[in-house]
Amino acid sequence: MQALQVAAAVGQILTGFGTLVLLYIAAVTTVRSKRADILMECHRRFSELQVRKGQTTQKADAEKFFQSFWSSQFDQFGYWQQGFIDDTTFKYWMDSRQREFLQTSLEVCGTPYLTGWHDVRGTWAGTDFIDFVNLIETRDPRTAMDQFRPRGFQKWILRKLAGN
Repeated sequence: MQALQVAAAVGQILTGFGTLVLLYIAAVTTVRSKRADILMECHRRFSELQVRKGQTTQKADAEKFFQSFWSSQFDQFGYWQQGFIDDTTFKYWMDSRQREFLQTSLEVCGTPYLTGWHDVRGTWAGTDFIDFVNLIETRDPRTAMDQFRPRGFQKWILRKLAGN
């Protein structure tokens, strides 16, 4: 009788463990699928912005472009903080933002990217995004990323689920 109770207890433990393993696998699969969807969406939006930039011919349209451009960057920042965009990809994107800031010849209708950022950044007042982009402007993307990435358990669980 006692051996039967021990066997039942072991069976329950194994069933519970198996359920946890399956839940973990499902969570990882879901997060990785979501990550792929988010990356595709970011690339789609950026491609649309590049087409739109080429069609922008008036100064007033430039401000609308920069509003959309930095809205896209804000979304990417949030996705990165949530673990849906890996560090390598995000740093590459932020290196591009820094290059755009430094090369004043890169402009939209006579408005350099840095000026475009300064014109629209008030939209994100009260968010970490302004401080993050300001660090890219004054320092570099690695410093900004080191300061604003998730910490502790939040970082660990997000990175594990996303495969980073």
